[in-house]
Order: sequence, then structure tokens, then C-alpha cells
Amino acid sequence: MLHKVLVAFIAGCVGIGCVPILPSTLSIGIFAVVVGLLCIFLRHQLILCLIILAGLFGILRGYSFGYAGLAQQLPKSAEQKALQLEGEIVEVRQRDHHRQQLLVKVRLLTTPQQKITPAPEFILLSDYQGSADYQPTEIWHWIVKLKRPHGFASPGAWDYEGYLFKKQVGAVGYIRQVQQQLEPAKHSVNWFRWFWPQSWRDYMPPDVHDVLSALLLGDKQYLKANTWQAFRTTGTAHLLVVSGLHIGLMATLGWLLVHAVGRLVSWPWAFISRPRCAAIVALSFACSYALLAGFSLPTQRALIMVTVALSGVLAGVRFKPVTLWLSALAGVIAWDPLAWISSGFWFSFIATGILLWRFANRPGKPSWMFKHIWPQCVVILAVWPLLYSQGQSVSWLSPIINMLAIPYLGFILLPMALLSSLLALLSFPPEWAVMPVSIATQGLLAGIHGSASLITPKLTMQLQGLPLFMACVSGLWLLLPSGFPGRWLGWCWWLPIFWVQPAHIPNGRLHIAVLDVGQGLAVVIKTERHLLIYDTGKAFSPSFSAANAVLTPYLQHKGWLVVDTLLISHGDQDHSGGVQDILSQFSVAHIISGTPEQLRINSPKVTTCLPGQNWQWDNVKFRMLAGGDAHKNNNNKASCVLHVSAEGLSVLLPGDIGYVEEQHLVEQYASQLQADVLIAPHHGSKYSSSMLFLKHIQPTFVVFSAGYLNPFKHPAPAVLKRINLLSSKELQTSRDGTIEISYDPQSDLISTSLYRRDVRHYWSEKVNW
Repeated sequence: MLHKVLVAFIAGCVGIGCVPILPSTLSIGIFAVVVGLLCIFLRHQLILCLIILAGLFGILRGYSFGYAGLAQQLPKSAEQKALQLEGEIVEVRQRDHHRQQLLVKVRLLTTPQQKITPAPEFILLSDYQGSADYQPTEIWHWIVKLKRPHGFASPGAWDYEGYLFKKQVGAVGYIRQVQQQLEPAKHSVNWFRWFWPQSWRDYMPPDVHDVLSALLLGDKQYLKANTWQAFRTTGTAHLLVVSGLHIGLMATLGWLLVHAVGRLVSWPWAFISRPRCAAIVALSFACSYALLAGFSLPTQRALIMVTVALSGVLAGVRFKPVTLWLSALAGVIAWDPLAWISSGFWFSFIATGILLWRFANRPGKPSWMFKHIWPQCVVILAVWPLLYSQGQSVSWLSPIINMLAIPYLGFILLPMALLSSLLALLSFPPEWAVMPVSIATQGLLAGIHGSASLITPKLTMQLQGLPLFMACVSGLWLLLPSGFPGRWLGWCWWLPIFWVQPAHIPNGRLHIAVLDVGQGLAVVIKTERHLLIYDTGKAFSPSFSAANAVLTPYLQHKGWLVVDTLLISHGDQDHSGGVQDILSQFSVAHIISGTPEQLRINSPKVTTCLPGQNWQWDNVKFRMLAGGDAHKNNNNKASCVLHVSAEGLSVLLPGDIGYVEEQHLVEQYASQLQADVLIAPHHGSKYSSSMLFLKHIQPTFVVFSAGYLNPFKHPAPAVLKRINLLSSKELQTSRDGTIEISYDPQSDLISTSLYRRDVRHYWSEKVNW
């Protein structure tokens, strides 16, 4: 019965999170009353009533979490205004030398005239001034500019808005002016979690410090891109998450400590039995480490399972593995009703569930291979469909690498970390105290990088829908116990996967996608057998770009993994920032740019766009109208202007040209400029999209690729007014997300797919169409 109740609670909580819009409080109240009356009617069927009530409590928990989160979002009227903020620093994230990121718990948020209520509970602030040395638990007063959380809305992209909603962050922004520090730092868990890795920094190599912070505390903010990629390539990224391995080791350490003391001292056992005392100490060790590690999702899962297991020792009851697993699942969902939107949630619980199912309570003494090698193979077999659904490849070396890395972490590196901490407490010189853990970490890092060099990472198509379901069923079927009738049929479930095909475009047709990359531009143009990328969006830091966050996931989502032409309109960062990321991940046959020298690519594949260039792919015509004229201190004038025409659909991509270049195009091409879709020049700047230019194009759709509340105020109101006068429909990536456009011959109409309209979540930024 307990299992059914837990499943009902989980289903109710997850179910309410799947709705695109939260129902009203009145609707939920009426529903709760109806369910209560139903339970009264079914009061003689106690088990059924408990299951129904558990589902109701799950719905109410999910609804209350969502309602509270929406209620503390920053009011739209307060966006982009100078506000006064008084808050406590919860977390300090050092992004680079020019920027710090602070998670702040709000104490008071006001405009010059009034207090903002309700105010966000947490705010994510960026400090670009670098004038203050922040520490967790300090209380400061700032003047800030804020806006509501807004992330990339595109197929395959990370749901940043959902992540912030889960963290109860109701606004993001930056510090305009530091006023004063109101209270100094207090010695708390948050402060110690920040201080502990900081105290190592000067006594070990930087890369070792960065990896150690991730291994011990799950703090991956310092990791370099190549190190993170090495862990992902080798399938050991889970080591950088404080999870069951860490929590289990700490609980075991507490358990063994009590039993060691028990062999020397006898008096405590007159008051409490040794197993119960060991369970209490083990639980306290596990809880302390989980608190120090920030209580992340895998930590929650591991801690709840350890708590349930040890509570069984205290109560004299031995729980079944499925009870432990469901209790952890229900506990995590109850704590964070949106935990399930994270891919880590599914990886964590599926891997743990499979291991418990296959290896818990096995009769007899298991062999060395059964204990150490087979579990790694089982986990890989179970989670590889999920890895492919995220566009990640799986190497056959991963089980072997994990077989060596996991014991190394558990039996060498973590004990060395405890030894280093003990030496520090005993006032050893810091450089000597950190030496054991530094050496152990260098050994692990060398092994991971060496193993990664043996593996060639490969982009893969994202499994979705029915193929993903069949792959998951196949993995579970093959893991059934030996001797199970028809187990060999599991291989048959894999067969349809080999016939999974990329999204198909008929001959002579055209598919256009203007991706939501913030303040920048990235357009994907696909014909039947060819792919062109027009611009790649911005690089926000050396390790993060719109190409990696949006463009690559989109192409993986579609299954388009070969790029025929990479066309970079000009060298400005918001158009060319992701070039190196695309070249490092995709096979690119040809590169064209209006300013090729600024791309810094030494390759014969790079050419300059010139007026008159033209080619044809699959009966789709491509024609270069302008570009390549170098202008000192103004890249915009050199933008490649591309016209593409296909059956029922044509598009004009003018880059960042302005009034003067538009005038030249009108004089030279006149009616040849006509296009059904216009990608607005210069993101909708007031210095572009003249009425003369628009009249010659006569676009049905004008697409603006600009950031949410961008400082340039794109698209300009004057431009929008001119478009409305022409009766053209305007689309904006900041409002609509990724915009996909194609021609439907059956209706003889141009169809549009707007990601924020078609994929809706109640926590996402709301739009009006």
C-alpha cells in the first residue's frame, strides 16, 4: 500500500507541473472539495481513499510551489528601473576577472517612491565593476537594475527559466552602484562552503583546485571548459556531483567510527545499542556533508535513501529496495516539485533504481566481476538512451574508466581530503596540509585527461518520442534476470532506432529557423540535402556561447550534423562569436564572410562574399546581393546580404546594413528584392528598415532577432510602426522564442512555428499573440 501512496503523490505533483498555465485558486479549491467528498463516499475502501488523497496532496504541493514562485516574480513595472536593494549574499560565483555573480536573498527592494511588494525572494546579480570583495552571509545595500528571468527558448536548449524558477529566483540584473556594506560575514554553512575551497587556492595548482572544489562540494563554477569536456567524454561527469558515493562514504565512516569506539569502550551501550548509535552517528555525518555540499538534487536523493535505511535500523525494520527508491523519489519531489525538469533527476534515479533492482538482496556471495564491472555496464545500458536524448555519445570505454575512477574517488581521494582537513585543524603549514589531497586530485585529473584523449567525442542526433521510448524499453528488457522468457526480444526493440532519420525537407522547399540567441543573430537554412548557417550568435565568455547553448542543440534536435556553408555576415561578436565552437563540433565544407580577416581562421575554405555570387541547392536558389566592402570602424556596412528563393517561400537576410546600404540595394535590384520573409536589418535598429526598402521587399513576415529588454531598445518603435503600415506580421525572438518558417503546399500558405507558443510551461515568460 505504501508504494501505491508514494506513486500517487509523485504523479499528482509532477502532473500539476506539466500544465501550461496554473489553474486558479478557486478551481483548485473546488477540485479539493470534490475529491474530499469522493473520499467520504468511498470511506469503506480505505486503501483507495489513501491513494486518492496522496494524489491530491501531490497536486496541492505542486500548485502551492508554482503559485508561490509566480507570486514572487519581479513586477513588469519595475523592470529596467534603478532600484535600491538590501539583501544578504547567499552565494558568490566568480565567473572571470571582470564579473562576479551573486545570489542574494532580498530583505528590502524599493523604488525611489515606494517599496516593491511582493518582492522576489532571491535575485541573481552580476557585478561588472569588481570593486567589492564579497563573501556569503554579508548584507549589502546596492542600486541595481533588474528584469524578470528570461532564457533561450529553442528546441534542445537548456530551460534556464525553469532552473531559476526552481531556485526561487524572481529577478536577474546587475549592480549599478555599490552603496555600503551593512553587516559583515557570519560564520555559517554558506560561508564555510565558500571559505573551504578558497583556503586551498594558494597552495595547489589552479586546475587541481578547480576539480577538487567540484569533486568535494559539487561546485563546478571554476572548471575550465576542456576539463569539463574531458569528464563528459569519459562518462565520469557524475563524479563532479555530490551524490550517493559521497553521502554513502560519509555514512559508512560514521558507522565504522562507532563500531571502532565500541571495541574500546563499553559504557555507552548500557543506554543505547551499538547499531542504533552507529545509525545516529552515520546519519549525522551524512546530513553534515549534504549540507556542506549545498543539498543538490543527487545529494537529496542519496540522503533520503540513507535516512530511510538508517531509520529502519533505529526502528528495527528492514525496508525493501523499492521502498527506499520510492521514498527518495517522493522526498525529492516534495522538496522541489520541479526537480523532474532536470535531466540530472532522471539520470540519478534511473541509474540508482536499476542498480537496486539488479543487485540488491542477491543470494550468495557475488564474484569480483559482478561487484565491480557488471554494475558499470548495467548503468551504461540503462541510461544510454537518455544520454542520446541529450545529444551525448557513449563510449565503450566509459564502464572501464568508471570502474577505476569510482573506487579511486571513494577510497583514496575523499580520505585524503579528510586527512588534509585534519592536518589543517592541527595547525600544520597549509602547503603541507593540502599536499595529500592535491597529489590525489592530480592523479585523478591525469587519468581523466589521458582517457579522454583515447576517445573521439562525436555529435549525435537527439533521440525523441517513440524511438527514445523503445530504446528505454530495450535497455530494461535486456536487464531482466537471466532465464526470463523472451529476454532476447530486447534486442528487437533497438532495431527501429537504426531507421531514425533527420527531419526531412522535400526537394525544392526551404526550411528557415531564426534561433533565439538573445541580442545577436543565428539563422539555419535547410534544403533537401544541404544546410547553411547564417551567423552564429554571441560568445558570452570563453566557455559559453549562443552556438553551444542554442545552435548546436537545435541542429542535434533536427539531426542535421553536417554544415555545407557557414556564412558569417560580418565580424561583430553578436554575429560571429560562435564560429570556433561550430568549427570544432561540425564538419563545415565552406566558410563565407563579409569580413573574413576578422574571423582569424587560417583555411582556404574561407572566402569573402561578393555581389553576384550565386548557387543552387536542391532547386533552391541562393544569390548574394551585397557584402565584402571593407569599411574602417564599421563592420555593418560589409554585411553579406543573401537572398534565398524556393517553391512558395523566399527570404532576405541583410545582416546589419543601414539606410545607406538599403538605398544602394533598392537602386541596384528594385523589385528583385521582393521576399516573403525579411530578417530585420540590424535587429530592428532605428537606423535601418527604411520605408523605401520595406516597400520594395513587401515582406509577409519581418523577424527581429534581439535580446529581451536589450539596452539598444531593438526593435525600435519607428520600425515597428512602418511594418504595421505595410500590414506585415512582425515576429520577435525575444517574445516568441525560436521561429521556424516553411511553406505548406496543401494550404498554399507560409506556416510558422513559434517555440514559446507551441511549448508552454507555467513558469516560462508569458507572451501575447
